[in-house]
Amino acid sequence: MEAAHPPPVLPTMSSAPPHTPGQLPVQQSRLARWRIAILRNPRRTLLVCFGIVVALTSGLAFRDAFVLRDEALRARSHDIELRAININNAIRAGLRELEFMRDNAQLLLNRMPGGVPGESDPGLQPDASLREAYARRDAPAWEVPVAAGDPPVQGVGPGALQGLPGFARDESTLMADMYVARALSRSLSLFLKEGPARQHTLYISSNGLYVVSPAMTDAVPAASVIRRFAAMPYFRNAMPDRNPDHELVYGALPQADAHGRAIFMAAAPLTVNGQFRGVLATIVDHERVQSLVTDGSRSGQTSILLDKTGQPIVEAGPASGTYRARDLAKIHAVAMHSGNPPRGAAAAGPHGSYFVYSRVGTFDIVLVDPISQRELALLILRGLSPALLVLSAIAVLLLASSLTVASALFNYQLRQQGQLRLLAHRDPLTGLANRRHLTEAFATTVADPAQAGQSLALITLDIDHFKHVNDTWGHASGDAVLKALAQACGETVRGSDVVARVGGEEFAILLPRTGIPDATALAERLRERLSQTPCAPADEHGNCLVDAEPIRFTASLGVAAQVAGSGTTLDALMAVADGRLYVAKREGRNRVVAG
Repeated sequence: MEAAHPPPVLPTMSSAPPHTPGQLPVQQSRLARWRIAILRNPRRTLLVCFGIVVALTSGLAFRDAFVLRDEALRARSHDIELRAININNAIRAGLRELEFMRDNAQLLLNRMPGGVPGESDPGLQPDASLREAYARRDAPAWEVPVAAGDPPVQGVGPGALQGLPGFARDESTLMADMYVARALSRSLSLFLKEGPARQHTLYISSNGLYVVSPAMTDAVPAASVIRRFAAMPYFRNAMPDRNPDHELVYGALPQADAHGRAIFMAAAPLTVNGQFRGVLATIVDHERVQSLVTDGSRSGQTSILLDKTGQPIVEAGPASGTYRARDLAKIHAVAMHSGNPPRGAAAAGPHGSYFVYSRVGTFDIVLVDPISQRELALLILRGLSPALLVLSAIAVLLLASSLTVASALFNYQLRQQGQLRLLAHRDPLTGLANRRHLTEAFATTVADPAQAGQSLALITLDIDHFKHVNDTWGHASGDAVLKALAQACGETVRGSDVVARVGGEEFAILLPRTGIPDATALAERLRERLSQTPCAPADEHGNCLVDAEPIRFTASLGVAAQVAGSGTTLDALMAVADGRLYVAKREGRNRVVAG
């Protein structure tokens, strides 16, 4: 007895494959789809790859540009910080000198508390010229004699001081003020010679005395000068009602010079035993302030110095006056909250520009350097390595050249593929569709849901006695007849109909949404036109012989139809039409048979 085979061992859960069933085929299918898509669209694939390379390169370039931008802004911030330190040192030096003169003047006034020189300190004795000037003190305008070359000390009578805040004639202190004014005339002259050029320094006494160094050249009445001083911020802001702590005051005077430009001023009040006795002030004109602002700046750089209100004191550079006051005020506010000691920093401005700024010491003034987009781009380019720029340019040229060549090759390939597709679906002699295209058109029409329930007609036609045409006039003339028939068919049928050459002299016409009656009528029209279409014969080279007798030809046609979606194939429908075509030939040719 034959031994029984052991039953098969079923796989357990532990013997299952590590991959989920169907996972690997799905992955392979995806890879296959990708491969097919790449092969079908090589030009698009190249463009995508080129775009990825450009995107990555651009991303790296933008990243490097941002790094270089930050480095450029940091360098400019450091530069403006150093310039702000220089401006701060210049202002501090001027204020210290002004404060030193103020202290000396107050020391002199304190040594004569009675108001008359010599009463408190025997070393301070008024000379004859001082006493003579004192005797003229009530004149509308008078002078205190000074040494040759020193700026004059001017005075006004008590009537000129009426109604002027901060001014009042005090006989008990007038002589002392005259003594101090004459002493300050020499000090102011020396201070001006040793200080910065084009600087004006002045002393104004509450008794109506004043001395200006250098001396004013304009013939302005002394009373008018006193009234002008009384209205100036450097005098008003130094008075006790606005400056109770008797501190030095400073700031900008907008539109204060002869050209309507800003000047910078600093003032120190003089007080004796709490009594306001006058003001020592220094004024730096626009050119001097501008030289301080532009000293150390780059060529072609625009620099702006803002006062405590955010208004420009000085604007120097090619873009002066083009920046909005609102933007500058914002930069000033940011700088004032940057802490002490101030540091150079950068802030974004309008239209991609930047403002590099630094507060000047502990003062309420701010130095600003605007940087335009163009200037920032130049700074970034300067930071790039020349070798890197050259290599980048070469890489761009190579990529562009590769893309151009590849695009030309792909275009040529697409043209060749188009011609191949045309040859695969078109008859090369007549330009009509071939049997393959007719088959595809029939399948598309039958599968179209819009054609469901609609009639579909097919006409087959054959040239009568075509062999006789070839034997009598030659094959070149036979080709000419075929072309003439193709042209007549194309001009007779609708745009949605398909005319195809399916054999030597055999043709077929597919008529969507057409029944037997309409197809028969079309076939009759076509038959009549062909019978009335003469065709010029051709020589062996295909050239038309226009002077020769034309070729007359006819055709027999068979018509068949079906309902789309009924299941009939193209071969079956064509067999029916061919059968009727043969009937037309048996019955004498040059006729249409539709049933």
